[in-house]
Amino acid sequence: MLSTELRHVNRIANDLSHLMPFGVVFLTNAPRMPMPGIEAPDQWLWFDPPSLTAQQVLRSVLDEGQYCLSGILLDIIYLVERIYLRATYKVHRVGNHDIVMLRLYAVPTDIDGNRFLQSYRSSLQYKRSLSWHSERYLRIMKNLITVLDYSQDSWDGLLTSSPKMVFSALQSFKEFDFNAIGTVFYVMTLLVSTFLGWWKGEVILSQKEPTVIRRLDCLMSTTLYSFK
Repeated sequence: MLSTELRHVNRIANDLSHLMPFGVVFLTNAPRMPMPGIEAPDQWLWFDPPSLTAQQVLRSVLDEGQYCLSGILLDIIYLVERIYLRATYKVHRVGNHDIVMLRLYAVPTDIDGNRFLQSYRSSLQYKRSLSWHSERYLRIMKNLITVLDYSQDSWDGLLTSSPKMVFSALQSFKEFDFNAIGTVFYVMTLLVSTFLGWWKGEVILSQKEPTVIRRLDCLMSTTLYSFK
């Protein structure tokens, strides 16, 4: 039976009406999953990934290689597990590729019942200090803010012809290193408007851009942030 605290955590996390639209991430090279997610209140599917420390070998939908989750997805899962973010997804077929649109919601610090979330996060220390987790939270959020898609079309699930940054959900298998959370460059693919050309390279993430800091500050309260 679920504890009272965990029931409160689930209630808060699953009520998308009290969360803040944050942005959309585009993913390709998705892992094979035994079944799709359960339908969420926003009519997309709940993003229900493997545990951060599962250490399991994943298979791509594209080939038989051995993979693990990519850096950007590990960072997102870290924030989802700690209930800083919630995520739903839908899939578009583009040529020979499945493009996963991952819709991210931020959990505001002034949400009713936040004390239950704080207590829950304290139980997920992984033998690391609260200050370590606070620093990783800030680092990941600053990184994500630089690469999220904030357009209304993307939030509505429309894959338009404008260029998109698309990130692989997988990378070649390696042992999971918890200390790597929030420290890796995100390798992206730019999906051009014709859906025919691909360009690969590393995204250089500047954590000092004023727009990044302003957006992050806005996440401190629901009264300050409006998705555009």
